[in-house]
Amino acid sequence: MSDALLSIENLWVKYRQGLSAVAAVQGVSLTLAAGEIVGVVGESGSGKSSIGYAVMGHLGGAGHASGMLKFDGIDLLRMDEAGWARLRGRRMGMVYQEPQSALNPAYTIGEQIAEGLRYHMGLSRQAAHGRAVEWLERVHLPDPHAIYRRFPHQLSGGQLQRAVIAMAFATEPQLVIMDEPTTGLDVTTQARILDLVADLRDRTRVGILYVSHDLRVVADLCERVIVMHRGLVVEEGPAVKVLTRPTASYTKRLVASIPDLHRRRTLLRDNTGDGEGAVCVRELPLVPQERRAAPTLLQTRGLGRTYQSHGRATVACKEVTIDVRAGESVALIGESGSGKTTVAKCVLGLERPSRGEILLDGAPLPASVHDRPPALRRRIQIVFQNPDGSLNGRRTVRQTLRRPLLIHCRARTTEEADGLSAELLASVDLPQAYLDRYPHELSGGEKQRVAIARALGAEPDLIVCDEPVSALDVSVQATVLDLCRRLQAERGLAFLFITHDLGVVRQIAERAVVMLEGSICHIGSVDSLFAADAHPYVKNLIASIPGRRFGARRPPEVPVA
Repeated sequence: MSDALLSIENLWVKYRQGLSAVAAVQGVSLTLAAGEIVGVVGESGSGKSSIGYAVMGHLGGAGHASGMLKFDGIDLLRMDEAGWARLRGRRMGMVYQEPQSALNPAYTIGEQIAEGLRYHMGLSRQAAHGRAVEWLERVHLPDPHAIYRRFPHQLSGGQLQRAVIAMAFATEPQLVIMDEPTTGLDVTTQARILDLVADLRDRTRVGILYVSHDLRVVADLCERVIVMHRGLVVEEGPAVKVLTRPTASYTKRLVASIPDLHRRRTLLRDNTGDGEGAVCVRELPLVPQERRAAPTLLQTRGLGRTYQSHGRATVACKEVTIDVRAGESVALIGESGSGKTTVAKCVLGLERPSRGEILLDGAPLPASVHDRPPALRRRIQIVFQNPDGSLNGRRTVRQTLRRPLLIHCRARTTEEADGLSAELLASVDLPQAYLDRYPHELSGGEKQRVAIARALGAEPDLIVCDEPVSALDVSVQATVLDLCRRLQAERGLAFLFITHDLGVVRQIAERAVVMLEGSICHIGSVDSLFAADAHPYVKNLIASIPGRRFGARRPPEVPVA
């Protein structure tokens, strides 16, 4: 393609591991024109992010790229540091999946955006300040003047991601690499950001390489899509065609793994382990009648939490009343800032409620985890959204799993704890050999399984899951949801499942609680979310779900066992 903004031919990316090298990208070729959005999809480890890092020259000392890589006629593989300094930030930008990696915690959000504007565009301090505030407003951040003055730790994950998107686009680059840019965002914010990205493309003719595991987003946003598996391109073409009528077995499996809004199902897996086997799903039965009649395990009654800062009161949640029955999975849904995470922190004893009470088996639960005896702490555990932040990188899996077993007296010796740790790994479908691995030696899905195993080590009655699958690709997400359902059935576990993905809600929950501006606006069965008389906010959530080009947001039909 002669007028291509970005041209990639026979790209190989290899990483040194000891004395050998591992090929993450193998002979990939693609083109991207100005004003075009091309999606790159695939599971974790498929090599899709390595393409973006190679384009930006961010492979690090252990990575090496070869082949042909040209941006606007410039041979990127021959660039020196001075050349990269002229390109990065001004003509090429990148939005990372983890915004913390792109932000300096010592500087305010606004200062970091304004610095790039002064350096790359020669703006005055006053002009850079005004343009930074303008971009914070364009990515729909509330009170952009206040956000400008805040530090990264004072923003939620979704707010940080929007700030990084503003930083990447503020200098009006010709090319932007977006690596899972909306993973941590709720559906309404995601919809606004995707509309913004499409509008920027239309107005500025920026070329966008969009790396994602969210096939619905890719189907809506991208003209073309490239599907990668183990470093190779297995299918490419128009996004709608590839994602609605896939021909490669691997692509069919990815598409079949997309959570279905209309039915609860599981993906039947082949024994080949290469993703090339036949694709088939099994529809799951409705919730057993005995679970619907189970006794109430957890109750919140009129729960409220107000924060005081610099003489101002901020109400995070108010009058929140929720029941969770033994063995039941209840989804807690809402946008960033709706109060759902605050409710979860109060349940866990990490935040002290300003009003109301929490009951466990009908008895009042002490407000602070420090006031709860070990027997109560054991009964409520948590699985966080990001296992990279919740697993200690200096501890092996064995050491991580050993800790709750010893703390909660399930094991008296380290030898006994090691034996139980192996059983915990088996319960989450990981081999015993993983006990001596460190977190950096595991994939994202494997790390999340270890986090679940750690929570199980305390033998809890309730696990609070805070967006535990939002950062996982669709096939790994499906296996983790299957695991949660199996543990629920085998152990009688109850789940309070915090999520913004209504497809995930359908797959895991029996009932749903929707929060809006700190209050509950809807509570009922999962089916009630899709009823004609549902709350207008709930209807807006459903309307914001990506995948319009899939048709009624239902993925292509696959055989049902």
